[in-house]
Amino acid sequence: MKFRLSILLLDVLLLMASCSTQKANWNNVLYHNTTAHFNVWWNGNESLKKGVTKLEKNDGADDYTQILKVYKIGDKSTAMSVYPEMDRAIEKGIKGIKQHSIFVGGKEHVQYVKECYLLTAYATFYKHDVVATENTCHMIVNQFGGTRIGDEGELLLARCMTMDERYAEAESRLDELALDLQKGNFNKKLQADLYMAMVECLLPQQKYKKAVEYIKSAVEVTKDRHTKARLYYIMAQIYQKLDKRPTATKYFEKVLDC
Repeated sequence: MKFRLSILLLDVLLLMASCSTQKANWNNVLYHNTTAHFNVWWNGNESLKKGVTKLEKNDGADDYTQILKVYKIGDKSTAMSVYPEMDRAIEKGIKGIKQHSIFVGGKEHVQYVKECYLLTAYATFYKHDVVATENTCHMIVNQFGGTRIGDEGELLLARCMTMDERYAEAESRLDELALDLQKGNFNKKLQADLYMAMVECLLPQQKYKKAVEYIKSAVEVTKDRHTKARLYYIMAQIYQKLDKRPTATKYFEKVLDC
């Protein structure tokens, strides 16, 4: 019985190994999605996460005399320290796209190939390579618009504009995405990321009133207590800067409750 099962498994593996990227049938899509996920994307994503953690650490201690940044992503100089991790993520992402894409009938059929596009976009973003990230994001939006992948590409594109200090352009795009969210045309799972991207864009412009509204929205939907504590602290700093000390104290106390 075990021998028969082994032969059957071998037959299935041989069939999958011969799967073409030219046909969008069930066997092909399953094989390439599974392989792209576990052999390529997973390793690239682990390298990306390792690089992000390293970048946050290398960005140095927070300067509490200034309003904290929403995200600790350093600058171009700091980003050089994570080039190896990000380059590996990019390599894996490109490999996944080249070897496993089934683009038939005007659409990509392999979910983890779509994830590989995002993987490469995030890796170049954390390298502070704005041009490369924007090019990839435009490709993602054009190919996968109306999906979670496309929405995430839109969001990362706006964050690129913020990174490049094109604040008015970034804010305009984020306003459009916020409106899409209200209409049900933006993935609800990304709403916390959208709100935080807006705060990231507004703080350098000193648009504190609008920033506070989006911080409140972000706090309501985020489940991560560290993120929530950081947002409360930023809000307290804003009120302190606006000389509204009782309100600032209230939010400093909320930090302790997280």
